[in-house]
Amino acid sequence: MAVKGLAIAVLGASGLQGGAVVDALLKQGQFRVVACSRNSDSDTARTLASKGVEVRQADLTDAQSLTEAFKGCHGVFVVTDTHSAMGDPQEEFLYGKNASDAAKQVGVKHLVFSSLEDPTPGLTPDMPENKPGMQLAVFQVKHQIWEYIRQHGPPATNLITSAYYENYFRWYNFQRLADNTYRLSTNVGSKPFAQNTVEDIGASAAVVFAGGQEYIGRDIPVVSQVIGMEEITQIISEVTGKQVKFEATSDANIRALPFGWASEVATMYQYFRTPHYNGSRPKAAQVVPGVPFREWAERNRDKLLERLSKSYGPDDRYTPFGAEH
Repeated sequence: MAVKGLAIAVLGASGLQGGAVVDALLKQGQFRVVACSRNSDSDTARTLASKGVEVRQADLTDAQSLTEAFKGCHGVFVVTDTHSAMGDPQEEFLYGKNASDAAKQVGVKHLVFSSLEDPTPGLTPDMPENKPGMQLAVFQVKHQIWEYIRQHGPPATNLITSAYYENYFRWYNFQRLADNTYRLSTNVGSKPFAQNTVEDIGASAAVVFAGGQEYIGRDIPVVSQVIGMEEITQIISEVTGKQVKFEATSDANIRALPFGWASEVATMYQYFRTPHYNGSRPKAAQVVPGVPFREWAERNRDKLLERLSKSYGPDDRYTPFGAEH
């Protein structure tokens, strides 16, 4: 059981996942929260401090800063960011190794890692290597980090996260058609696949930290709902009052898109179609019930409307993923 006063350090506290973990721990009220930030003087850091969170400076590229930030902490939440590593799996692995080594050095009793499963059983020969020796590096490197933590790090739990709901207002692009309806096109197909809001990552981490020894060494899936794209776009339509439809496209069309990650994105969505992806997230192993997509969409209606307002026009070359055009 958790003991009031024990500290949990949260990496990435100013980001989506880390911020959700901070909020969940504060709501739970069983631990002191230490937010680790690359810039302890930022506006975000000051906002965290105003909530009663201790802010310590730490950078995943600087092992010594992590050691200092983790001192006196009972637990550590670790999330590594592929984009911060500039898409370099070796760099991202180093981030995870640095965090694990620092936590082990200072005697952390429980590390919770935001991870992804080994996708290898779901990969097929038609999925090209997108990084040397890796067909789906964004998944494979996180699994490699977990294996390092499991073998060399402190006692730890592996959170198997899913595709973000938040992508619908942060990463997916829509296209407004000539009849003022909207489309969202991907190669994920029509079958339901596991997705989650970051709120459930935070809630799951809080449960795991409170449960302590019960969760050491375990894989804990985070799934808010297993839901398909046609239902997703139907809900977005009903919530926003805009008519949005899903349009399936081919793997080849996604690979041909004009941005550097297109091939790996295509492979990721191919992988979402495989039984191994959903099968790696058994409901019985989840520790929170999950927020249904409709409930989440209703709470985020304004953000969805804002995203739709920035849609590609009818005559634009449509790119369904990435930063706002």
